[in-house]
Amino acid sequence: MEGLASKLPGLGKVCLPTLLLVWSTVAGAGTDGQGAGGMYQEARAFLRNGQTYARNEQWQAAIALYRNAIDINPRLADAHFLMGVAYAQQHRPHASVQALKRATQLNPRSARAFYNLGVAYAYTGNLEQEMAAYKKALRLDPDHISAHYNLATAYWAKGQDRQACRNFYEAGRLYERAGQERQAGEMLAIIEQVAPQSKFRHRLAELMRE
Repeated sequence: MEGLASKLPGLGKVCLPTLLLVWSTVAGAGTDGQGAGGMYQEARAFLRNGQTYARNEQWQAAIALYRNAIDINPRLADAHFLMGVAYAQQHRPHASVQALKRATQLNPRSARAFYNLGVAYAYTGNLEQEMAAYKKALRLDPDHISAHYNLATAYWAKGQDRQACRNFYEAGRLYERAGQERQAGEMLAIIEQVAPQSKFRHRLAELMRE
């Protein structure tokens, strides 16, 4: 999945790290028919087995097991979510979009599902849908740093520098709050390149001096 680098050398979309680290955050991701008793447990077993293959980057085997889980319980949001991630790792962005869209339909309160949907849309080149997904992720989780960063790069690609700087600032502010000063400094450097006189550059610089 190449071709999504931002305008700054060495600062591509903040995508793959999130896609690669979802395996430990699966439990309880939406409507999944828990009242189905043994069938629910069987679907979850397929899901766990699929995650084992995914950790070893055996994506096709993982997808087959996720599909088994979905066959048993079509409303298992986690299975659709993880299948979308696996498709992304196979460089199949359109299939990833479809799986992640279904995950967001089943669990419309999952910021991570909307964020990853945005990433999948980015790989298809659908900028408007990409941005819409990041915005939904941020409505659910205003502190999602990667969503702020990716949305900022999307605004920048559209020539909307002020909006881009706002989201770069938010990412920098959150990095600073988390004690990650180097990353906050990188956001400041980006704002300085996008719009040197931006009020968001001054705000972030002042925040970092405190």
